[in-house]
Amino acid sequence: MKSYSFAGDVVTAVVVAANQDFSVAHDLGRIPVDAFVVYRSKACRFWRGGPPWTATHIYLRASVANTFFTVLTFGQGVGDTMATTKKQWASFTYFSHGNPQGSGHFIDAATHNWSIATQVPYDYTSGDITWKVMRRAGAAANTAVMNYSLSVSRDATAYTTVVALTADNFTPGDTNSHLSTYTLTSGNFQAGDIIEFRWQRLGADAGDTLASFVKFEGGWIEYTA
Repeated sequence: MKSYSFAGDVVTAVVVAANQDFSVAHDLGRIPVDAFVVYRSKACRFWRGGPPWTATHIYLRASVANTFFTVLTFGQGVGDTMATTKKQWASFTYFSHGNPQGSGHFIDAATHNWSIATQVPYDYTSGDITWKVMRRAGAAANTAVMNYSLSVSRDATAYTTVVALTADNFTPGDTNSHLSTYTLTSGNFQAGDIIEFRWQRLGADAGDTLASFVKFEGGWIEYTA
């Protein structure tokens, strides 16, 4: 089993205003993996703030103003390489837009929308996020005309469309399950954000010649931690 060293920095600060992002400077010299409040002068809750952490500052929120606290930030030791690709199951809790079948089931001869949402994990560090999704058709022949888009939501921030509606036609050639891959480019999101993936089938389009359903069966995201 491989072991890693960690570096830590202890900082004492005060909460200026409740329920607002505030920065805490640290001397870790790298982006912290995490932070723990080890002392607080009042019964106060702390949680991660909205802005991304940097090599010089972390951002927190707290429930009670004028609380003095001590926080431990820590990160990987110098020379250690801990980055690894992780997978997180994207629970297909869906938002069905005019889809009478529910779930990710697109019937033929009508236009339907369907979307899922998941959170960017808090141990995300850098790089793109990749969606991996399984879908299949109820008939082997021809093409289903489809589109997809990707959007990001963040507290106190405008809803942002990262990938505008993009053609994603499905021509399976059989009724087996097929893996589709989509990329959410780094720089458009941060740990804690909500990312929404939306699909659309234009079943009534003249180019949609697949005379059966298309179903999304499950999927996951892959990211670097």
